[in-house]
Amino acid sequence: MRRANRILFLVVMSVVVPLRGQPNARIGCVPNMEYLPTLVANPEQVVSFHCNDATPLDLIHAAAYQTRVPMGVMLGRDPSRLARARRSYNLDRVSVREALREAIQGTGYVVEEDGEVLVLMAGDVTERQKGLLHHVLTGFKPGLGETMAGLSFLLTAWVRALSASHQGLQQAFWNQRTRKALP
Repeated sequence: MRRANRILFLVVMSVVVPLRGQPNARIGCVPNMEYLPTLVANPEQVVSFHCNDATPLDLIHAAAYQTRVPMGVMLGRDPSRLARARRSYNLDRVSVREALREAIQGTGYVVEEDGEVLVLMAGDVTERQKGLLHHVLTGFKPGLGETMAGLSFLLTAWVRALSASHQGLQQAFWNQRTRKALP
């Protein structure tokens, strides 16, 4: 009986202690609930965000979590710009585009649409960088059963070869890799 009580105590403590360890406060200004993988339906794709001390990135996260609209951020020379400035936001049921425009106000970023994806683009992004963003990788055929780590490595190699500024550098990169692989 005593052993059963000890086991019951351990089971209860293993459930209660982690629950008490989770913060009831908000993470930044986004309620914890919005971090759940599924939310209530939001077919209007509206955003509500009320915070007295938030960064533009907090509002961008909230907009993404609440609407599940595909978004991307093309960082500029100062990658921390969206995470540094703090201000007050009071948005209630605004469109996702309006929320993003409010978030990037005064940051030098612009909102662009690429198909169904909203892209927040830094004002100092070069034409070469924009070209890389819109480049379609032809011949990129990952193998079946490829791991995420393997896909990440493969895609990184493709993008590095693509972004090399000179054709000769690309050739040297690929030739060096094949030479090491061949006996």
